[in-house]
Amino acid sequence: MREDENILKTHFFTVHSVDSNTYDLSNIKIYFSFNGITVESISRDKSTVIAVRGELNIDPIYSQVETSRLMRPWLLVIQGIIESVKYLV
Repeated sequence: MREDENILKTHFFTVHSVDSNTYDLSNIKIYFSFNGITVESISRDKSTVIAVRGELNIDPIYSQVETSRLMRPWLLVIQGIIESVKYLV
């Protein structure tokens, strides 16, 4: 049995709303990939959301219900990247 046969692949997609009073992303288009996770901003009318999608390889001992817990460290890194964008503008 190969080692990668014991890996559970789970896909995720999350959408995060952006407070336009705190961050004005109307003039900024965010799109990047990090560790197999794609992040992009989607603007409609006067609102902007940030979509995060990707795939996690997790040990089968965990269930897919635990995906949010296991992806949290990556989301925190992504949040830090997005947070640094406001200093570049």
